[in-house]
Amino acid sequence: MRAFLFYTICLLPLSMLAQQPTHYKEHIVKKGETLFSIAKKYEVPLKSIKKDSEGSKVKVGEKLLIPSSEEEQVVKQPILAEPKVTVKVEGVKYEVQQGETLFSIAKKHEISVNHLKKVNNMASDTINLGQVLIIPPKPQVPEGMLKHKVQQGETLFALSQKYHATLDEVREWNLMSNDTISVGQELIFKIVETPVAPTETEEEEVEEVKVDYTQVAMDATTYFDNSLQMNQTYALGIHKSIPVGTVVKVVNQSNYKQQYVRIIKNKLTANTNHLLLNKVAYERLEVAEEAHVKVTMTFLK
Repeated sequence: MRAFLFYTICLLPLSMLAQQPTHYKEHIVKKGETLFSIAKKYEVPLKSIKKDSEGSKVKVGEKLLIPSSEEEQVVKQPILAEPKVTVKVEGVKYEVQQGETLFSIAKKHEISVNHLKKVNNMASDTINLGQVLIIPPKPQVPEGMLKHKVQQGETLFALSQKYHATLDEVREWNLMSNDTISVGQELIFKIVETPVAPTETEEEEVEEVKVDYTQVAMDATTYFDNSLQMNQTYALGIHKSIPVGTVVKVVNQSNYKQQYVRIIKNKLTANTNHLLLNKVAYERLEVAEEAHVKVTMTFLK
């Protein structure tokens, strides 16, 4: 008797499992579907799919019964993808024409290449014929600022000196990531207040001071100096005789590229005709690090 009860208890779960009803869901065959692709889609064996016709072929519009467990009958909440944040960029659409480059388009619309790339989410300067670019509107000149159109030979450093501003301030005002500017580009600068002219009485009391400056020009040969690599932003140099703090205009005689360089040290052991430059100055003068080129230096003394 005990053996019979034990046998009955052991078989009870199997009998209960066998009595669980099988649930089916309906699937209408669509164009391009096969019995194999449908079975794979629902992750069920081919033989478990019920169909009216015989064989493994199915027809478009045919109704199939796909086995499913009770758990699958529960309606699953769809997982919503994280919405993409779209930044609306104002501007006009421009289609690239034959022979145009990113530089020529930027110059045509009087904006910087970097700004144009940033607005169009571009990683390089490559563009294709027929490509549509967004040309941003020219920024409105804020109150207390003035507009300056870049002329031939001007650099961002020279303009910052002209308008009594730091390079960081100029970049911030004009949304620039580097110091590259092009002829015809429009930049904005903060207006520097002009001192009020003294009255006649004050003019009598003011002692006239005259400061004489002499423009000096000399030739030199460039040398790359690793000791200047602590600064990767500004063009710096070392010279034997030019006073520390002097800003020197350096012109590469081989390609006429020019760059303003600040002298930060006097190296007595250096040859008088040697100009030691950091990596920033070398790159802007388009000189390879291991190369030595003839340059012309101009500065006020």
